[in-house]
Amino acid sequence: MSGIRASLENLRIYAWETASLSPIGLLALEAEIGSLLDWSEGVPIVTCQRYEIVVLASSHSNIAPQCYQGEAALIHLSKLASGLESLVLGEVEVLGQVRSAFSAAPAEMRRLVAPAIAAARALRAEQDFTQHAGHALDLALQHVSAELQGTLTVVGGGPMGRRAAERARALGFDTTLVARRPPPLTPEIHYRPFSALADLPATDVLISCLGRSAPQMGASDLPPIRRLAIDLGTPRNLKDDYSVPLVTLAALLASQRDDGADSATRQKLGARLEELLTSRLALGVPDSPLGSLREEVERIRQRELSRSLRLHPDLPPQKLDTITRTLVNQIFHRPSRRLRQSGDLELATALADLFREARQEAPGGN
Repeated sequence: MSGIRASLENLRIYAWETASLSPIGLLALEAEIGSLLDWSEGVPIVTCQRYEIVVLASSHSNIAPQCYQGEAALIHLSKLASGLESLVLGEVEVLGQVRSAFSAAPAEMRRLVAPAIAAARALRAEQDFTQHAGHALDLALQHVSAELQGTLTVVGGGPMGRRAAERARALGFDTTLVARRPPPLTPEIHYRPFSALADLPATDVLISCLGRSAPQMGASDLPPIRRLAIDLGTPRNLKDDYSVPLVTLAALLASQRDDGADSATRQKLGARLEELLTSRLALGVPDSPLGSLREEVERIRQRELSRSLRLHPDLPPQKLDTITRTLVNQIFHRPSRRLRQSGDLELATALADLFREARQEAPGGN
């Protein structure tokens, strides 16, 4: 226990809020961060709400609006991974995002943050969170006291867009999703290509969930909007030339802070999370067999990814990384879940050892 607590003094997290920045504003912030920190110094965790840079043994002091060090950094990271810092309390996607961010981090950093991720996973198992990022639609509708009926158009076919469309359909909206190519959708959700966006019929509600490379859109670029526009993008997707109310991600976060509707729940869950984290630290062994297993698998994936890119330099690195990561996650999701549920520590350790031996014996292994 004393060893990891001593090492924790070298752990720091610098955080900048980014929700609903303009494209220029986001670029300016990234340039500012780059002037303060070498991007290779730490592990970035990028969400639609903030930039978080996790570093070890940094010589910098308080260079960001929010800075965490030592156990405070570990607690913050655990809250982030469990969804206690998200707009939608306990959103299901965030744990995977945090784990992926650290998949290729230095071994010492992975060792230090393992208890935080394990505590977040334990809290999520206790609470059985079911809300996903698409439930931001509920918050936006509550923000303007909108009626839950009519037509709704989602612009953006990424994970956030699909989640928002699923939630809209569950709430009873006649839902259309607009994307460059058809994503996997239930038959009840209509698909339209992005090229047809401006020619679509009027919609009661429009939600924009586009990536950062998309240009900002004004009223002339969109179908007529009768009641409400919702911009969940960072940077901002929508301009300010609409005749209906426009709700942004930043406005939802500000409203949530001001009314404090679920602040008591978040505080209670935060206290429970700290208990779980303290228990993990007290064990003095932050690496679980399952964590070790995933670490070994990730090393193999990284090695084969590098090999594939050397053999096929024409392949887009980021896309290939995403494809292989998704494939590995899908393969190991069910076995990992069953091992956790069984509590069979001996079996999990043996399985992790098999992968370690394979890596050590593999020619050219790292």
